[in-house]
Amino acid sequence: MYAHNQRLDSEEVQGLRREGGRFLKELREARGLSQRQLATLVGAEYYTFISQLETGRGRIPPDRYRAWAKALSIEVRQFVQTLMRFYDPLTYEILFGAETDVEPSPPPLRVIIAEAHPIVLVGLTNILHTLGYVLVGSVASGQEAIHAAGEHHPDLMLMDVDLRGDMDGIAAAVEIHNRLGIRCVFLAEYVDAMMLTRAAEADPLAVLDKTSPMSAITDALRAIPLQTVH
Repeated sequence: MYAHNQRLDSEEVQGLRREGGRFLKELREARGLSQRQLATLVGAEYYTFISQLETGRGRIPPDRYRAWAKALSIEVRQFVQTLMRFYDPLTYEILFGAETDVEPSPPPLRVIIAEAHPIVLVGLTNILHTLGYVLVGSVASGQEAIHAAGEHHPDLMLMDVDLRGDMDGIAAAVEIHNRLGIRCVFLAEYVDAMMLTRAAEADPLAVLDKTSPMSAITDALRAIPLQTVH
């Protein structure tokens, strides 16, 4: 019988598994889930199975990929393609080309929403899930936004201009950008020259009309070049 020998030696294989485990752990922590909570969501009998995966000892069964992607709020195709890099690199190379030919799929963007209106917050959260982004947290005031950015270090802030408290979204975004270099997308009900001048200090990726349909906001976020986020 013909047996196909894995090209990678065992040390390299284990290294890839550990990288895959770190990927899963980052997604879990970004969702704010404990290992026990994630085990419940994906139907794992024991939460220690999550710990084993996150340390590179084992792999997710293929029939559970959809459950894991849903639990971690990531688009399933992107999730499986990324896992393939760690679990089956030879097949990944055949399907998607060598790393010199095709860029690996980047991890999903981690986003904090700063929004004072609960209904709008629900809509924005749905947009992030549609785009395959990970919601790290949500806040309603400028001070909370600064604290959350320092704690979670997101890739992007989705920032309403009008927040609760003494500090509005623009002031909070400027401070976050100056301290941490994190950029934002502003949402505003009314935009004038003075507002744009203040907002420019935060080097925003975009200023969007908050009164637009959610589909328009989704399209606008999708159109932002991801390489400009960092």
